[in-house]
Amino acid sequence: MIWISGCNNNPTPPKQKEDPSLPIVSNIKILSTMNKIAFEWLPMEQTEVKGYYIYRNRDNNNSKFYKVATINDRYASHFVDALKLYPNKSYNYKMVAYNKNGMPGPSNQTYTVTTQPLIDSVVWIDKVGHLPHRTKLLWRPHSDLSVSSYIVERNSFSKPKWVKIAKINYRLSAEFIDQNLDSNRIYRYRLRAVTYDNIISKPSKIIEVLTKKLPSNIINVKVSNNLPREIRLDWSEDTLKDAKKYKIYISKQYEGGYYFYRETKDLTFLDSTRGDGEKRFYKITAVDNDNLEGSLDSARIIIGRSLIKPKPPILRSVKIKNSKVVIKFENDDPRSVKYIIIKKTKINWVKNKIQRIKLRKTSYIDSDILPNIEYSYAVKSVDKNGIPSKETNFINVIDKKEVIK
Repeated sequence: MIWISGCNNNPTPPKQKEDPSLPIVSNIKILSTMNKIAFEWLPMEQTEVKGYYIYRNRDNNNSKFYKVATINDRYASHFVDALKLYPNKSYNYKMVAYNKNGMPGPSNQTYTVTTQPLIDSVVWIDKVGHLPHRTKLLWRPHSDLSVSSYIVERNSFSKPKWVKIAKINYRLSAEFIDQNLDSNRIYRYRLRAVTYDNIISKPSKIIEVLTKKLPSNIINVKVSNNLPREIRLDWSEDTLKDAKKYKIYISKQYEGGYYFYRETKDLTFLDSTRGDGEKRFYKITAVDNDNLEGSLDSARIIIGRSLIKPKPPILRSVKIKNSKVVIKFENDDPRSVKYIIIKKTKINWVKNKIQRIKLRKTSYIDSDILPNIEYSYAVKSVDKNGIPSKETNFINVIDKKEVIK
C-alpha cells in the first residue's frame, strides 16, 4: 500500500442531505495499477454507521462526483475500483460513511489518485527474412509478470493500416511465423504485450521483413530446329544458385494457354515430335529448394521446331518411248540422298495399284508396262534421316496401241 494524503480542493460534493453526526472516514491508503485503484481504511465500529459510499468524478477537473460503490457493511475495509479506469490518468475520490437510512456523513477530503503508466512492449524484437512465403519474428519475453500474451500487428506499404493478425499466448513465448505471404514483398510488424487484466501495451518498434523472391526467369535458352522429329532445349543456370529442378510448359499457340508438360533436373530437355517441321511453344520455370517456382506469366516464350521435310524433286518429264516409260527429274535440295518413285496403275475408275520404287539416280526407265493402261508417276526425295519430302504432282501416261482382232 502507498499512502495518499488528502487535498482540500473541494470539488462539488454530492448533492444529498448529510448526517453531521456520522464520523469522517480517514486514514485511507490507496494503491493503483494501470486500470484499477484499491482502497484500504480503518473500519468504523460506531453503531450509527451502516456502511460507506465511494464517489469519483469523471476527470481530474472540478466536475461532478458520482457514486461508484456502496459498501453495505461497516466492518468492511477494502474496495477496488475497476470501472472504466485508464492508464496514466488522475481521478478524484471522496469516501463517506452512511447511516441506516442511507444518509451520507460529512467529507472534507478529496483524494487524487493517478493510475500507473501504460507498460511498454517488449524491449527487444528482431526478424528472420528471405523465407519462402513467410516471415519470422523473434523477441525477448516481457519482464513484467502481469503479461499474459502478445498481439502481433502487421501492415505493408500498400496497406498502411495496422491489422491484428495473431494473438500469442503465454508470456514466455518468443516467436511468431507469419505464413501464406507474397514473394519478394516487404511486410511491417509490431508487437504489443497484453496483461491478465487485458491491458494492451504500447507498440514495440516496427520491424520490416522481406520475403524470399521467386526464382529468376531463365533467359539464356538455345532451341533447335534441325533435329529429325525432335526439339532440344538447352539453358544455363545463370543466377539460379539454388534451383533444384525445372518445369517445362507447352502451348500450341504463341500466346495461348501454357500447360505443364514435363519437369527435369537437367539443363537440357529433348522433346519428341510426331511430325516433320512441327512447331511448338515452350516456357521454362525454375523451382528452388524451398519449392518456390518462378513466374510463368513473365517467363520467356521459346519457339522450337523439328527438322522440316526436304524439298521435293523437280519432275522434268514422264514419256513413253519404245513401250517403256522414261522418267527424268532434278534434285532441288542438298539434303536429299535418295528418291522414291510412286507408280499408280489404273485398274478401274476407282481403284489403282500403287508401287514404290527406291533409287539414288535422278532418272528411271520403267519397262514393266502394258499397252492401253493408264499409269501415273510422282517422285519424292528422302534425306539421310529418312525424312521424305512431299511428292510431286502426278503425270499420267498411256502406251496406246491398236488391238488387232
